[in-house]
Amino acid sequence: MQITLHVTVQVKDGNRVLTARAGKPVTCSKDQTVQKKVSMMTLGALCALPQRPLATCCGFTTRTSSYAMRHAVLPGSPADLWPQRTGPHAPSKRTKARAALIIRQRCETDCTMYEIAAALIQRGVQVSARLVGHVLAAYYYFVRS
Repeated sequence: MQITLHVTVQVKDGNRVLTARAGKPVTCSKDQTVQKKVSMMTLGALCALPQRPLATCCGFTTRTSSYAMRHAVLPGSPADLWPQRTGPHAPSKRTKARAALIIRQRCETDCTMYEIAAALIQRGVQVSARLVGHVLAAYYYFVRS
């Protein structure tokens, strides 16, 4: 069975407006992410637009995001359409107490960040050399400013 669909896609005030041949418009707000994803997959399945113009038409920046959305919509569950929480998932290990220990260790000795990290780990403080480097860089930037 073959389906013919004539849809006009326009952007008015930052919102996508899909208009069928009958003239009934469907407005997709740029804030409604689920609607954007489903409309992009529907348009991709029913029209012959390449992936890049289709993704930019629906408000996504690259065609790889288009493929990721397609993978979430077609074989995935409806929960995959909702935005996922991003950002840090654990509390920061850079506390004022640890920063004070790192700076005190640096001022009392002439050790490198790796030696400071090893010494603090032996004392039972959970730090990494990278954390020591970040704290010392911020400290020296603040002192020189």
